Amino acid sequence: MITIQKIQIKPTKKQPASEVEEIELIIDFGPAGDAYGGPGDRQIVLLGNEEIESLKKDRVLGLCIDRFVPNISISGSSQNLIKGQKYSIGEAEILISNISKKCHDVCRLRIEEKRICLLPKTARFASILKGGQICINDSVELISS
Repeated sequence: MITIQKIQIKPTKKQPASEVEEIELIIDFGPAGDAYGGPGDRQIVLLGNEEIESLKKDRVLGLCIDRFVPNISISGSSQNLIKGQKYSIGEAEILISNISKKCHDVCRLRIEEKRICLLPKTARFASILKGGQICINDSVELISS
């Protein structure tokens, strides 16, 4: 079972993220109070704890690792969330709409080590289909299609 481990928002752009115990997901926007919320297919970002732990090893060279903040950190791997599938989280429903975090050309990890971190393959972006409260420890469950 996949569960929410951490919820974060950025109330102001280019400022540190705030960790919260619960938040309302708003249809066609994302998390309430998030400065990066808005319409489109990237209303929330999900990333698994497995990937977060692996990314910590690349922290010295990686450009995005300290800048990229998932709204929802989940137990296990985010690769278990499939593009095009719908999931329920707390009172909300989401659609995994995109799997691709752009790798920046100026990233030292890419330039010096000639490799790309896990983010482009593991970051999950989702659209909010049904709004509602989500909380730490809520399960992320596949909705039968």
